[in-house]
Amino acid sequence: RGQPEAGAEPGCLAYRAHRSTSDPELFAIYETYADDAAYETHRRSTVLAEYRQRREAAGLAAGPSKVAVYREIAPA
Repeated sequence: RGQPEAGAEPGCLAYRAHRSTSDPELFAIYETYADDAAYETHRRSTVLAEYRQRREAAGLAAGPSKVAVYREIAPA
């Protein structure tokens, strides 16, 4: 389905793409990385830069992606 597998990138533990049930043009991608270094490596990767270029060239986004970073809450 065109989704990379978790582990395809070093430190990538999970990669899940979702489409809104109310707006078929709205997507959310959930990714989990082993640590901050793995996430930074992903952010700086040529694969991500090439994806952004293709997305912009094809007009697939109305603007820049909105990125929110969350930290897992450790069990008490």
